[in-house]
Amino acid sequence: TAAFSIRYGNLYYCPFHMLTIAFLYGSALLFAMHGGTILSVARYGGDPRGGADHASWHRGRAGRPVLA
Repeated sequence: TAAFSIRYGNLYYCPFHMLTIAFLYGSALLFAMHGGTILSVARYGGDPRGGADHASWHRGRAGRPVLA
């Protein structure tokens, strides 16, 4: 590890390395929250895919006509 630190510098104090680790932890947290939401909705009998109102909401947001 000493040779790596001499060649590339100490990554612990590199701001780009700190941001990379922060975004890695943040994305893992968001992924876990997303999975927990899907599992909790499925547990209580809901449709984890959103249902018909979910699809019509997305069609309306995209500017396409909402027929159903």
